[in-house]
Amino acid sequence: MAIANFAENFYSQLTSHNFFEKSYGKNFFIDSLNNYDDLLNIFNINDYFNNNNLRFPEVTMFSKGTRLGPEQLRQDDAISHNLIDKEKLWKHYDGGATIKIENAHLAFFQIENFCKNLGKKIKSNVKAGIYITPPNAKASVPHYDMHDIFVIQVYGNKTWKLFNTAFENPIEGQLLRKTDMDRYNQVEPTKQLTVTKGDLIYIPRGFVHDAHTQASTSIHLTISLHPQIKLSLLKEIIEGSAGLANLREQLEPEINKEKLKKELLDSVSQLIDNYFSENNYLENYANRQEFKNRFLSVEKLDTLNEETTICGNKNDLVGIFDNLNGQIELRTGIKSVLLPCAVKKTVTSFFDRDEFCLKELEDELNYEDKKTIANLLIKEGLLYIK
Repeated sequence: MAIANFAENFYSQLTSHNFFEKSYGKNFFIDSLNNYDDLLNIFNINDYFNNNNLRFPEVTMFSKGTRLGPEQLRQDDAISHNLIDKEKLWKHYDGGATIKIENAHLAFFQIENFCKNLGKKIKSNVKAGIYITPPNAKASVPHYDMHDIFVIQVYGNKTWKLFNTAFENPIEGQLLRKTDMDRYNQVEPTKQLTVTKGDLIYIPRGFVHDAHTQASTSIHLTISLHPQIKLSLLKEIIEGSAGLANLREQLEPEINKEKLKKELLDSVSQLIDNYFSENNYLENYANRQEFKNRFLSVEKLDTLNEETTICGNKNDLVGIFDNLNGQIELRTGIKSVLLPCAVKKTVTSFFDRDEFCLKELEDELNYEDKKTIANLLIKEGLLYIK
């Protein structure tokens, strides 16, 4: 199967089962996949371990819920750069520890493309990890994750215990307590199944699960979904509230609660209306952090002139906001870039069109000032040279 088709076929299979109506964020989903060997197979894993530059924490190990520390894996003379001693790694593996390849979407080209394309389909950041577990072993204790996961069995088999939700829609910091973990070791699971190559399990966040191997080695690919949630969207909107002068007013000594409540509700309503009219936040969420063509554009900065064609990385930009310090804030999913308010019109014009050259932009700034701003935003990855 062509790499470009993995995500398309995966998404089509989900929709054919009405996955997003019946299961997404609600229930377990179990199915089988066909023709996904080219996405990940045992030979890819073997090639990965042939690399002599494995590092912690790109590669980690777990045993019965405990992660091995770097001192248990790294080479004795590699303290500064955490190079992994493969003899130590395989010794722990022989002893029952699971190897995890963190951020597999950065280590394997085909998985990177699968995650990006699936993310665009479901409007979510999508990441991946690979778990290699020896026979008769388990990496974790009963737990739930802060994100939804798809488990794709790549090699061997693994037995899973699935429990009904223990915590509805957990976020970072809302972990399962140890006493609850122990309790799940004593109760019957909602569902128990053994998966083999090509099988798929979907586990929503907050649903407790546990897994172990029996007679065979197991390799599975975990696809984790990190969609936008309402809480973070609300925080994003509130963070842009500095532009409303009435919210910068001090409270009166004698507070009229009903009046204040109405003012705040009106202000929040205005913020929400402004936000959705000015930003494409939800559409762009899955495409953040890419900063397209950043390296090549930085290399071309010496050639930047008034006729150079420049493009904006619109998918990375959440919005342009005023703050309390007389600045504008160009906010992305991972950072903010601050500029003087006086350049807001120029900066906005950079992102109002698909491409531009500096000589086309007619505003109060001179060419050198516009070039300075463009130079900065190219370095930050928000603009790129075509």
